[in-house]
Amino acid sequence: MTDTQQRTFDFIRGFIRENGLSPTIVEITEGMGWKSPNSAVNHINALERKGYLKIKRATGRGITLPATSYEHESLARDAATRIHEMLHIAFRDGWPEVRIKAAIQVEVINALQWAAPTGR
Repeated sequence: MTDTQQRTFDFIRGFIRENGLSPTIVEITEGMGWKSPNSAVNHINALERKGYLKIKRATGRGITLPATSYEHESLARDAATRIHEMLHIAFRDGWPEVRIKAAIQVEVINALQWAAPTGR
């Protein structure tokens, strides 16, 4: 991906995040500071060929981002937030103490027994 394609992709992704829908060719042209919509069309087509986005033709807001480029990022961010809210890790006497706030059954393993030699 070229630098200009990366900036175009970032603009489109940011626009979708902020507005909940994809930008039009005119909005991309203006947002990127280009004079001609042909520049936007050329870069969008290149991004589609490379698999970074999909275009539904004959639609004003027909640009979609594949899951790998937008949804997975959002899912990963949500998961990280939830994990952070559920886990509390502290150290007591040099050993980690983990507290989990969960509505599911969790198996607890005593770290001292787990780490103890088995006599082999």
